[in-house]
Amino acid sequence: MDITINLAEARRKLPELADRAGAGQTYVVSRRGRKIAVLIGVDEYQRYKAIELQQRERDFNVLLAPAPPNAPTEDQARSIAVQIVRKARTERSERGTTNAPLRSQRGQS
Repeated sequence: MDITINLAEARRKLPELADRAGAGQTYVVSRRGRKIAVLIGVDEYQRYKAIELQQRERDFNVLLAPAPPNAPTEDQARSIAVQIVRKARTERSERGTTNAPLRSQRGQS
């Protein structure tokens, strides 16, 4: 179970908290009621990093995998995407709703 501790108390008790974190306890550090950090032991940190690395490798392997034989070509996929966007814009304009422009588009006309 995680224990929440405020920052001032964590500063005062850091050596004790570090020992306990090394033994498997997890501490959530807060400042003015807002969670700002987590104190965990090195073993737990290394476990999380190993999981992250495995997930990245799986994601990378998915990107490198050959496309299935019935997958659309890049041009076909682009054409499908354009059709979907046009349909959504048409439906939105028929309902009379519009989205505000993106920040990067404001003032550019």
